[in-house]
Amino acid sequence: MHSFLITGGTKETRNKKIQDLLSEWHIKPYDEVELLPLEKEKDIGISEVRAFERRLTFSPQASPHLVGIIRNADTLTLPSQHALLKTLEEPPKKVKILVETGVPNTLLPTILSRMTFIHLSEKREKEALMDFPCDSKKNPGTCVAFTDTTFTSRPDALIWINKMLQTLQSRLEKNPSKKESERIKKLLEAREQLTANVNYKLVMDDVFFHIFD
Repeated sequence: MHSFLITGGTKETRNKKIQDLLSEWHIKPYDEVELLPLEKEKDIGISEVRAFERRLTFSPQASPHLVGIIRNADTLTLPSQHALLKTLEEPPKKVKILVETGVPNTLLPTILSRMTFIHLSEKREKEALMDFPCDSKKNPGTCVAFTDTTFTSRPDALIWINKMLQTLQSRLEKNPSKKESERIKKLLEAREQLTANVNYKLVMDDVFFHIFD
């Protein structure tokens, strides 16, 4: 994927991550394309999205890529999110897109599924992802109750799955194992189901019964 969603941390750390990536990718300032709201407007509308997309069709001047930057993505209106879908899924050649927000659950599930998550968090939060107050073998009812209260929307479920994928992939790199590979495969299947509009409660129940046993 060439589109990245930066979440977690603070506004300051998310912006620092953007700058770190621009530096890592050797991007010059004039090859950065920012999607900004019109003056005095709070939300980012379709007209701004269209102008942003047109600028992304230009060739980079002195960098390996053009980089589109969308800060405060939670200010994108619903129509503007729909308008961005194709660009996020298939950016123009030599284009990468960085999307930043502290509240990713305001974005459409179809938007979330088209991006690679970069979640800024403390180590203890990553460890907490693997710690659940339920046992699918000994007491399956507690898992159903846990998923019912934890995942109150499809975006919540997608965000959790993407965080979990990031955590498991990191663990797999350090300690390769068949079990972790199977967990990742199941999570990828669940993500596809969520974007295909399958009932998210049933999807998450299935994840907990088959992965965390």
